[in-house]
Amino acid sequence: MDNWSKGKVGFRGLQGCVLLGLTTLPALIIGKFAYTYIKGYLFNPTSVAIALAVGAFGILAVERWRPKTKSDSLDAIYWPQALYIGFFQCLAMWPGVSRAGATIIGGLINGLD
Repeated sequence: MDNWSKGKVGFRGLQGCVLLGLTTLPALIIGKFAYTYIKGYLFNPTSVAIALAVGAFGILAVERWRPKTKSDSLDAIYWPQALYIGFFQCLAMWPGVSRAGATIIGGLINGLD
């Protein structure tokens, strides 16, 4: 029997959608309240340069000192890990911070492969 017949794919698909929603939730909430501050104070060349430098050092530091891997597949991710990654994605609201980079760093720090 294939995975569709066993019902596993449908559940995993639903679980994936829920986890995707959880990773988006922090950005929606924080973005709503921080929009004025971000537009007013972080959209300038100095702020962007600082964000680029901090991001570069952050990636290097996480690659060097990351914790042991706890989850090695998408099926092994649980809601606290998804929420944690969502909070790291909020760093990308600072102009100059890569959303993909923030997501990867958050995942690595949280023990994802």
